[in-house]
Amino acid sequence: MRICIMRLSDWLSFSVRSKSWKGAMTPINGLALMMISLALVSPLCAQDAPIDPIFSDRFEPFFKDCPDCPTMAWIPAGTFTQGSPTSEPESSNIERPQRQVSIPAFTMGQTAVSFEQWDACVADGGCTHNPGDAGWGGGNRPVINVSWDDAQEYVTWLSNKTGHDYRLPSESEWEFATRAGTTGRFNTGDCITTGQANFNGNFPAPGCPAGIVRSQTVPVASFAPNAFGLYATHGNGAEWVQDCWNQNYEDAPTDGSAWMSGDCSRAMVRGGSWFSGGNELRSATRFLNSRGTRNNHIGFRVARSIPPPLPAVAQNGLIDWFNPDHGLFLDSDGRVAEWTNLAAQGRNTGSSSAATPVDGVDGRRMIRFNSPDNGGHLAYPSPGAQNLADGYSVFVVFRLNEPLGNGNPFPRLWRGADDSHAFFLRRSTGEVEIKANPLAVAARPSHAFADGFETGDFAILTARLTPTSQQLYFNGALVDGSESTIGSYTIDDSLFQIGNSVRGDIGDVLVYDHSASLDDLDETGLALAEAYGTTWTFRDCADCPSMVMIPAGTFTQGSPESEQESYGRERPQRQVNVSAFAIGQTEVTFAQWDTCVTDGGCTHVPDDNGWGRGDRPVIRVSWNHTQQYLTWLSNKTGHDYRLPTESEREYAARAGSTGRFNTGDCITTDQANFRGTAPAQGCPTGTYLLQTLPVGSFAPNAFGLYDTHGNVFEWTQDCWNSNYNGAPTDGSAWLTGECNWAVMRGSAWNVHGDGLRSAYRDWSSRDSSNINIGFRVARSLTPEAD
Repeated sequence: MRICIMRLSDWLSFSVRSKSWKGAMTPINGLALMMISLALVSPLCAQDAPIDPIFSDRFEPFFKDCPDCPTMAWIPAGTFTQGSPTSEPESSNIERPQRQVSIPAFTMGQTAVSFEQWDACVADGGCTHNPGDAGWGGGNRPVINVSWDDAQEYVTWLSNKTGHDYRLPSESEWEFATRAGTTGRFNTGDCITTGQANFNGNFPAPGCPAGIVRSQTVPVASFAPNAFGLYATHGNGAEWVQDCWNQNYEDAPTDGSAWMSGDCSRAMVRGGSWFSGGNELRSATRFLNSRGTRNNHIGFRVARSIPPPLPAVAQNGLIDWFNPDHGLFLDSDGRVAEWTNLAAQGRNTGSSSAATPVDGVDGRRMIRFNSPDNGGHLAYPSPGAQNLADGYSVFVVFRLNEPLGNGNPFPRLWRGADDSHAFFLRRSTGEVEIKANPLAVAARPSHAFADGFETGDFAILTARLTPTSQQLYFNGALVDGSESTIGSYTIDDSLFQIGNSVRGDIGDVLVYDHSASLDDLDETGLALAEAYGTTWTFRDCADCPSMVMIPAGTFTQGSPESEQESYGRERPQRQVNVSAFAIGQTEVTFAQWDTCVTDGGCTHVPDDNGWGRGDRPVIRVSWNHTQQYLTWLSNKTGHDYRLPTESEREYAARAGSTGRFNTGDCITTDQANFRGTAPAQGCPTGTYLLQTLPVGSFAPNAFGLYDTHGNVFEWTQDCWNSNYNGAPTDGSAWLTGECNWAVMRGSAWNVHGDGLRSAYRDWSSRDSSNINIGFRVARSLTPEAD
């Protein structure tokens, strides 16, 4: 007999219940263990759904992003009543006023993080703390003796490991997920017993039966899950959430986000523990503790946001190449549904051939496919030779199984109908190449591939073909091109051979017929990049700065007291959530500024100090001068250009790094332009050039940005404040404080090495125009409907 996982739409119709915790802890004794397993069986499961290790969060109710990662459960969007009514027995005013909260869909750990999952973080160098297990054993018991601060190390490690934005759940997300549609005291009904959760059974909730006392944690998933498939949201180990402490819900967010104002030296704890009485397991119960607290009854579970839906296209579907009558398609929520007869859905699968056509609508095609575990051809049916009118574009999204340049080349992306002009991505040399004749090994013009792509990174490869030219883009950056007249092309199915020679998992393929304009390329690329959390490089006009789309994420802003040569103005450290945005790949150059002057948008003509203009960063521009340039650029492009916020600037400069510099614990004058005769503590001395250098003179960071350390200071939008107390945590600009002064970031050619640290912040009067201050631009992203 085959057992299939019930689809989300099926099991969400089941009854649901609720969970939570509050109050002080109570001592207990005893030990028992109940192991309950639950199998959800669907009579609709006539065919096993393909399991895609990369994109399973789009169609699997439970998934892992890596073998050592927690199993995640998909939590649907919804609105619920948070808190308790005054009529609820043993409730508290800190759980009121009740209010309606709207929760976007997200994913949450199916269980609390276990000791074995924590130990994997320690072994990998991501977690520095080795918590004790109180003599109860580690393994699959929930990790305990970890503080809120310790949990931030784990979610940062998990985010860097997977490329996804892991975090603690917000307090609202936690209660919504625990309740799972229920409205009573517990998600088990009006009572909870020690057969349903691990707590002090000597002190049951009012009106509920007494039970046993275990006096310790039990393995995660020892009791039945709630209706969302989550285990032990009541009892066992209490759980840290992201929110700061506030004594009630007055003015709390209603959009499901964490409440990051109030007493942020303390954080909220939810769920109750083995140490708690029954009343403390209620779904609405709230408790607090110092962020640095470690004890044997508090752990945590993780959450992460769901990638946004894929870009809307007229034809979308996944074809199982080994079973042409079976496939998947994206529903209106961007999630994957299943069908077993493509013909009934009006989709043409044809025969089992690499040249099988798939009907396009309005000149567009999109095919999603799944890579077999054992290698071989993937399910991409080639549209065959294409007669070019306005152009033809192909987007391929893939995730790297190993870093670029380690001896495993990708095969060609496309070829001409006469088997000519093939694009290659060769990882053996870290180059992208165009071959005029694929059969002539010597005829391989190539272009160096950008650094910074590692295992787990997403990348977007784009071929843009016109009747007279061909270009290859990598994450929006043009890497090579050729000019020749070719009347038709064939998409080469050899791209999709996943086996010993290729170490990348192909994710999505979008084929756009007669849609090769640069505007269309950027619109689609930006949507894909945002969906997959990667970067995308683009320009809004020929004279505009090159922009890089920076994926959304959460990072720790500022420096710890232990960081060498750090300052109090860089503290307190805090978690900041940054939305996806675009930032200049380089500082604004003299050439770009001079274009604004010529066009009448800028009235100030800055002096170059005799160093030259062109592609050197513009200097001697004040904060006020930059506003002229931004206004001109906004009017010219129709997009809202601005200075980056201080949080955006640090997030973009760090690009996932957590050390003193994005180059590691040291930076040298081979990596940045600064006063090399005065390096950062413990770092080697170098040269001191006494002037700026052309932008892009050094290697970019992992986001593809140049000169985020050194060359010139860069203005940000924020007013000056002497520390981060009360600063926004949503990535926005801090526009209160001393607003005659503005924050500068990045440091300059004449500054000591310690001033180049990622956390370093400085300030100057908004009307200052010095030889070491310039700027780079930013703009928000407003994806348009397709």
